[in-house]
Amino acid sequence: MRARADLDRVEKVLADRSAEAGAAMAEMRQGIDRLTADSNELQRQLEAERQAREARLAEVQGTYDELVDKLEEEIQRGEVKISELKGKLTVNVVDKVLFDSGRSALKPAGIKVLQQIGDVLKSAVDKNIQIEGHTDNVPIRGPLTQTYPTNWELSTARATTVLHFLQDKSAIPGERLSAVGYGEYSPIASNATANGRAQNRRIQIVLTTNKER
Repeated sequence: MRARADLDRVEKVLADRSAEAGAAMAEMRQGIDRLTADSNELQRQLEAERQAREARLAEVQGTYDELVDKLEEEIQRGEVKISELKGKLTVNVVDKVLFDSGRSALKPAGIKVLQQIGDVLKSAVDKNIQIEGHTDNVPIRGPLTQTYPTNWELSTARATTVLHFLQDKSAIPGERLSAVGYGEYSPIASNATANGRAQNRRIQIVLTTNKER
């Protein structure tokens, strides 16, 4: 009888352990299923982001190509430069095309160039547009200082003029536009030479995605 009782106890222990092992195995399977589902969702998200990134790059490339086509003559004369880096498109226009020296009113040639630029940029509806005004390091002198005490004011006024043109004449919504004046403090060439100063006097129009604003 004792042997029988011992055998019953052993069978019960084995049955309990088998049930525990079965429950543990079922829980493990559920964990694996959850991990697999999470992995599949992550892969889906990564693929969607990759496709979206490629679409954004293709759009920027299309905008770049259209600008190059419209501004071919200005580019050949060195008046306009267009660059693209990591999805950020920059249009660089030398100031002599847009403005007379020390002025912020657009010249007829500048109006023509900006109209061509605006015609392209208004179709890039998911891009923000920042207009940057830049000058050389030659101080404002004479009566002009009553209007523009320093290059800060001149660069900001020019950037704002371009902003208003793109908004008013090219019908680009104001929420996509911003303007900033850098004065002499963001040069792209040496101010020690006339050629370098000419390069530094410029308007840069920068396209970025909405989230970069």
